[in-house]
Amino acid sequence: MVPSHPTPSPTIMTRRPMASAILILLAVLTACGGSDDPVAQDPERTVAALQLSATQITVDDGAAVRLSATVSDQTGRAFSTLPAGTQVTWTVDGTSVATVQAVGAGLQADLTGQRPGETRVTAAVAGLSAQAQVTVNQVATTLQTLSGDGQSAPAGETLPDPLEVQVRDRHGDGVPGVAVAFAALAGGGRLSPTTATSDAQGRATSAWTLGDQAGEQVATAQVSGLAGSPVEFRAQATEAVGEGTVEGVVTAANGVTPIQGALVRLLPDSGAGMEGPSAGSAAGVDGGPDDLGASGDGPQAITDLEGRFRLEGVPAGARILLATRGVFRAEISVQVEAGTVVQAPTLALDADGALAFVPGDFDRIEDILRERLGLDVAEVAPMDLASPEITSRYRYIFINCGVEEWSYAEDEAVISNLLDFVAEGGALYVSDLELQLVANMFPDRFRIDFGLEEGIIRSEVVDPGMRAFLGPNRDVIDIFFDLEDWDAVRDPDADIDVLLRANYQGDRGPVTNGPLAISIEHGLGQVVYTSFHNVAAPTEDQVAALSYFVFAAGGMGNARELAGAMMQSSPLAGATSFRAFVEGAGMGERHSHARQERSDRRRAHPHHHHHH
Repeated sequence: MVPSHPTPSPTIMTRRPMASAILILLAVLTACGGSDDPVAQDPERTVAALQLSATQITVDDGAAVRLSATVSDQTGRAFSTLPAGTQVTWTVDGTSVATVQAVGAGLQADLTGQRPGETRVTAAVAGLSAQAQVTVNQVATTLQTLSGDGQSAPAGETLPDPLEVQVRDRHGDGVPGVAVAFAALAGGGRLSPTTATSDAQGRATSAWTLGDQAGEQVATAQVSGLAGSPVEFRAQATEAVGEGTVEGVVTAANGVTPIQGALVRLLPDSGAGMEGPSAGSAAGVDGGPDDLGASGDGPQAITDLEGRFRLEGVPAGARILLATRGVFRAEISVQVEAGTVVQAPTLALDADGALAFVPGDFDRIEDILRERLGLDVAEVAPMDLASPEITSRYRYIFINCGVEEWSYAEDEAVISNLLDFVAEGGALYVSDLELQLVANMFPDRFRIDFGLEEGIIRSEVVDPGMRAFLGPNRDVIDIFFDLEDWDAVRDPDADIDVLLRANYQGDRGPVTNGPLAISIEHGLGQVVYTSFHNVAAPTEDQVAALSYFVFAAGGMGNARELAGAMMQSSPLAGATSFRAFVEGAGMGERHSHARQERSDRRRAHPHHHHHH
């Protein structure tokens, strides 16, 4: 029999022990903290800092960029939402370069470029501000034709004017630094360069050499992505014109005296609508000093010792030749036939503007101008040199040694007016005693001395243009001084050109390599001074040197550049010198009291030789 067991009583889960513990804890806390303290809270957040996302901002003209501002509180934490009543404001320094528009509460803003340039954007909030520099970039938008369309030239030749385009922005301003591609589209030919970079004005050019076939030809200029690109240029290629050769002689106005070193060239476009020599004026050639070095269009040559020239490769047809030497010029018309040699009429140089001289007791350069060169020259009084109305009538003024009214050289109106005359392109020739005038025009540029030697003085030709003008092996020439009392330049500034120099006896002892002739450039013109002149039977060398000063003044700088080419410019170059020019060139004698007059003049002007 199995024994029975008693049924156990069920287990009951209660929360009384936990509740009791909580009550005890609350009692302890109440006893420690008291019942009157409020519950602790976080401090209020205030705006303490403002920062932009960038301090240097770049945007293209016409484009927009979004800016961001970070606003932080006193603990450095950034606000995701600004406190009530707080907003970031945005401004720019003027609105011509860029504009700005806040987004929402202003933590972001849109900046739009309005025109290329520099400006500054400012964000502000709660008395704080932050700034950034803004650069608006120029943007190329269009390609525009400027010039070069509609030209014509013989097939295979280069057009007279280059093709020119301009890269522009949306405001119409030129854009620099853009590569423009040029190409021949129809008819062949070539462009040079094929790629040109636009300059500071947005312009790009290329020379177009036409193809070999006559007819219409087309070229293009292109920049990808620009409105108006590609642009087209059209040109008419005509049948090729043959070439001939022109030979001739350049002389002084008398039509006899040969002139070496003259530049002979074609007048630009002389074959188009030519109706005679007057077409030269229409071509815009002024015959001034710059003409001596101007390259012009087509072939050119420098006359040899006998004044002869030879131009090869002259396009067939009616042409105008221009010869220039200093302030002298001449034009003639010639009819050139292909494959032939044409003998041109004589080019007789005449002054491009009137000539004038001031008379003197010891010099008569007007005799050379009139009798030997066939030039017209007007006489003016010393004090006429103070009048702009009078001097403006002339291109070249010669002042002889021994001007009777010597006080003119000290007159401020004379000095000021002559400086203006030369600066505006006039030429001034001064000899011997009139050195005081040059010294007053250019103070502290040299020292005045005087020579005490008479007779022949062997002189070195320093100026290369003058050496070429005088002929080969003429590095040393003879200059005659018939009186032992003459003015000389000493210690010239480095920018004064010495044309002739020599060893001689000066008033303070022997002088080595002392200048006898100088040239001073001033503005567009030139002043030439010589210690010698042309009376009392000058040497052949002396008259030739004086003729060089006549024809080269106003163009000596260019003459020096061309000197190396003078002796090689023509296959006709000969060995004839200026003997034909100087034969019979004696110019009279000084009167018997010349020495005494010069001495009296020095005593009347005691500071004459002490100017520095």
